[in-house]
Amino acid sequence: MPSETEPLLPRYEDDTSRQRRLHQKLHSYQMVRAISEGYMPTTEQTIANLRTLLASDVLNLRNQDIGSVGRQLVRDSRLWIQVFIEFLQKNSQDQLQEFLWRLARSRVEVDTERVSRQAAHVKARADTKAAYDSFRTVGGLLLTNADFRLFVDDIVTVGRQIFADTAESLAESSKKVAEQVKPSEEEEQALQGAGADEGHELSKAEVKEEGAHVAGVAGKGVAQTSHDAVQSAKEHLSGRERDTLLFRLKQAVQKLRERTDYSDSVATLAQLVARYAKIYADVAENTASVAQEEMEVNADLKRAVDEFWNVLRSFGSTEEWERLQEKFHNVLRHANKDPEFDNLLGEVGTSLQDMLTNPEFFDSAPQKLDELKDHTQKVGSETSLRKDVDDFLAQTKRTLRTVPEDPAVSKLINATKKIYQDAWGAYNDKKADLPADLVNVFLPMLLRTLQYIPFPRLEISAPEMDLLLENLILEPGHTVNFSSFLPYRMHLLTRNDIDVVKTHSKRTETLMKTAFTVTVQGLNISAEDFGYWFRTHTGFFHLKDEGIASFYLDRRGIDISLDIEVGRGSLEQIFSLRGVRVCIHKLDYKVKQSKWRFLLWLTKPFLKHLVRRVLEKKIAEEIVAATFALNRELVFARERLRAARIANPQDLATFVRAVLARLKPADSNVETRIGVEPLDKGVFKGVYAPGSIVKTWHEEATRAQEAIEDGDETHGLGQTWHNDIFNVAGRT
Repeated sequence: MPSETEPLLPRYEDDTSRQRRLHQKLHSYQMVRAISEGYMPTTEQTIANLRTLLASDVLNLRNQDIGSVGRQLVRDSRLWIQVFIEFLQKNSQDQLQEFLWRLARSRVEVDTERVSRQAAHVKARADTKAAYDSFRTVGGLLLTNADFRLFVDDIVTVGRQIFADTAESLAESSKKVAEQVKPSEEEEQALQGAGADEGHELSKAEVKEEGAHVAGVAGKGVAQTSHDAVQSAKEHLSGRERDTLLFRLKQAVQKLRERTDYSDSVATLAQLVARYAKIYADVAENTASVAQEEMEVNADLKRAVDEFWNVLRSFGSTEEWERLQEKFHNVLRHANKDPEFDNLLGEVGTSLQDMLTNPEFFDSAPQKLDELKDHTQKVGSETSLRKDVDDFLAQTKRTLRTVPEDPAVSKLINATKKIYQDAWGAYNDKKADLPADLVNVFLPMLLRTLQYIPFPRLEISAPEMDLLLENLILEPGHTVNFSSFLPYRMHLLTRNDIDVVKTHSKRTETLMKTAFTVTVQGLNISAEDFGYWFRTHTGFFHLKDEGIASFYLDRRGIDISLDIEVGRGSLEQIFSLRGVRVCIHKLDYKVKQSKWRFLLWLTKPFLKHLVRRVLEKKIAEEIVAATFALNRELVFARERLRAARIANPQDLATFVRAVLARLKPADSNVETRIGVEPLDKGVFKGVYAPGSIVKTWHEEATRAQEAIEDGDETHGLGQTWHNDIFNVAGRT
């Protein structure tokens, strides 16, 4: 509809063309915002976005500039996406999204006071984070204890001795087996030429007897090797070796139990092992009442468990998964049917705590293990727990074997293997033109997809002036070879200079210098309709202005050339910048809504030349400062690496942190900030530039929320994970 005939009354559902373009630009932002609020795309919406990716220029097979290897990788990528789309059809009813949604909304409330009382003065929450923190504390303290490290070293030594004895026994057994199964001279003569085996026919019984003899001899050899390995383990884990290992453990536990964090963490782990095995069983079966088990499970948790099994049943054989679920429930029913089940879990937790905190535990460790073994046998003898566990493990193996046999899973695995093998083959093929395709085709294509670099709000505060830029979106300028941030030409020239200087009548000195020149030509950039606000406060003049401006550094753009010399034999310089040349071929700007726009228009020819020279100087100065800072960081990183290697830290994380530690930069009198909203204090508090995108984004953020809620099937009540915002945006 032409603008002259547009109605003056507001139309809430019919956006203007400008708003529609803005919605298209903010579509990705709206999707990210929707995901952060708990919404998820349906399988159909995910497939639609994947089909959009298939239609992109990067995966276009009709590009004749790509070589055979690159074309094959593109074909493999397209095949993988198509197979993945077929794989997603298994989730056609959105079972996975429903499971995640229900799981996030589920609620399990446990009486933590009773758990904390049973945890023996341990003030830890009964949840996964407590278990993780406790395990990390115990593991870290054990690994940093000297006695425990000696214990590990002794275990390795004993293991090497057992391995040596086993290898020696295996060699002797192999020799005996070879001697016993060696054919006789008569049998060897039967192989000497055609017809030499006449009269030596063997009956079926003799063949079986001969095979049984060979198998028996080999079996005896394996049994003897296993027996020798067990005997070697008994020899090396008894006597003085056993006493030494137990002494190491006692010393480690004796020193560690004095630390409060270690004792509390061990007590927490022991209690969680016993308590949460029972709690998990009760949750899975839903057989305990709230009063008995201090637990409340809402309907979302049960629905999440059902959806989880629905997701699993879609892979492999459905019948096998159903049998596995039945076997799993049979095992968990023992949590309430078996009277010894709770006692067994309690004794396991108590034994774990004693082992990690009581050094005297190791004196009676064999007896304690025998008691637990007898208790386990008692549990299995009175009920069918052992049989149910064995059936569950066997059914688990059968079920997992059916997953790779699923057609969709096998096709996805084969497609993944194919793309990996082709990529690996292209990497190892020295004659392949894949590197050239990556640099000449794929990289420019990816850069071409990047058309906007937004700076919603740029604040610069200096002693001379305060400058605010809003709605600053950098775009590629207009060039002859399409619009892209990729420069027109990049040139690298290297030089190696060798000087031989006579320093004495009997001596010369050789000097070597490596230098290279980096030249970037045709770097173009532009920005349209950005708002500005500035205020100067130097001298007696305090100017203040605001408006909307555009600038264009396009066509031939900017040329930058750097002369860099690599330092040889210089400790303070890894490389040095010898020269910088910046040339701006074309600069144009437009200013609107400014109080000084007439004066700016009148002085534009002079100002264009002045601004171009100032920009060239400032760009060169920034490059010099950046290269100086980079050289300083490299020098300090080299020294930090040398110092860290001398210090020899105990773990890799400390070594990496020591190397990556940076020198704190000096405070600058120029403050720069990039953000979305203005700060609550400072010179820019409550200040917006004309045409402020921050205001627009604030309104559009509200509109994005409205769009999200409009797509919500429950109209913003948050009762579902479905949302229409994930639909593929249309193009106009």
